[in-house]
Amino acid sequence: MKKIRIDGPPLTLRQRLAHDPIMNARQKNAVRHVLKQFDISRREYEEKFGVTRAVAAREVAELVLAGWLRRSGRGAATRYVLDDQKFGTEHLHDAYHP
Repeated sequence: MKKIRIDGPPLTLRQRLAHDPIMNARQKNAVRHVLKQFDISRREYEEKFGVTRAVAAREVAELVLAGWLRRSGRGAATRYVLDDQKFGTEHLHDAYHP
């Protein structure tokens, strides 16, 4: 198996988001929303992107499994925030709002 070598500085948060091959456009926009607003609920995801409850739940769950978001709270109070462990010591708000 051939190893891929990546030269240069690490990718910025914006670059990682833009080049993530797994996420669909709604999911990328949801992460951008969380970068600006700090969190999102499943219901907000439904309303913002015009999807059904099932699609919103599945796509948010995929973002959690991929490590982009972390679940906070339970039941109707559940919010999804950026998973800061995925991005190390990078201060996420400042990284997106230079």
